[in-house]
Amino acid sequence: MKQRKKPEDRKKEIINVAFQLFLEYGYETITMNKIANESGIAKGLCYHYFPSKEELYEEVLSDFVDQLVGKYLVIIKNDQLTLEDKLNEMSTILRSYKGKSLFYDFSRKNGNKRVYIDILYRTFNRLIPELTNEFIRYSNLSSESFEKIETLMSFILFGQLGILTEKGLDFEHQLMQLKAYIQTLLEYEKDGGNT
Repeated sequence: MKQRKKPEDRKKEIINVAFQLFLEYGYETITMNKIANESGIAKGLCYHYFPSKEELYEEVLSDFVDQLVGKYLVIIKNDQLTLEDKLNEMSTILRSYKGKSLFYDFSRKNGNKRVYIDILYRTFNRLIPELTNEFIRYSNLSSESFEKIETLMSFILFGQLGILTEKGLDFEHQLMQLKAYIQTLLEYEKDGGNT
């Protein structure tokens, strides 16, 4: 007799299967029926946990962004790393996710641009306050500079979208450009705009 899974385990399994399918085939082409089949469950059970593909999509993104932000925060809060080391470590996360160059390969598949932009947008919004606090600490600025630095962090993060979605650049060149721009902006701001 087949052992029944706990509801939270079944839900997590559906989220994981949906994530892999969205990665491989794109959001637009995947159906709830395909997700249910790949999960080894009836379509009705899939709808029991997620009334729509959009709600499942929201859970998948939320779960993934939580994991991604968690990895970034470990790096951001590591006092043993220099700014350059932190940028390099963060680039490593972008380079590989379960053996795939997630942010490059994934974004180039048909139907994934929406998912890709959503992941970046949600991740950036979660990181802005943390990066702002870290930069204030790194540069020995007063907390009164918070709004100004928060605007800079927003500019740096959201400014990456143009580079990360540029199809004419390979992934390594995208990362090199981002790192150079970020270092220049942060050094400029750290020096009070006097470089």
